[in-house]
Amino acid sequence: MTRLILLASVVLLALGCAKRGEDYSVTGLMKKFEQGDAASRFDAVAGLKGHGVEAKPALPLLTTALKDADRNVRVEAIYAVAAIGPEAEGVLPQLIQTLKAPDADVRLAGAYAVAIVGLRSNTPYPALKALLGDRDPRVRAEAASGIRKMQLAARFKDAPSTAAVTTNK
Repeated sequence: MTRLILLASVVLLALGCAKRGEDYSVTGLMKKFEQGDAASRFDAVAGLKGHGVEAKPALPLLTTALKDADRNVRVEAIYAVAAIGPEAEGVLPQLIQTLKAPDADVRLAGAYAVAIVGLRSNTPYPALKALLGDRDPRVRAEAASGIRKMQLAARFKDAPSTAAVTTNK
């Protein structure tokens, strides 16, 4: 009974939080971004992040958002590109530029995204390595984590898949 009440509360809360009539599709969120105010741009980019790889058609918009005047929009855009993953590899040069930002939160998000998006490439390695000397310990830790992710991905890139391994009984 407690679970049912909890579930009903969550559903009602979710329904109450959703704005009626808004289009949360990738296309709808792209239109919302174009409304101009920082709050709309942030909401749109956050929504696109939730779509993950399905937001790939929004990459040109997200690339623009990486240079947005609003810091929060920039950070959220970085995470939205990361949510697309290696499919967003074409944006890697712009993500690498975020690692040079004066704002530590932008560099932190950039370090995370560069490692995820650049997982199939060696291109981000020197930029992440340079961040190991960053003045912010969070950025240093994220850069080290990104380097480890890339090293692991490279190690297993040429490994045989588990489907190809057979066992003798």
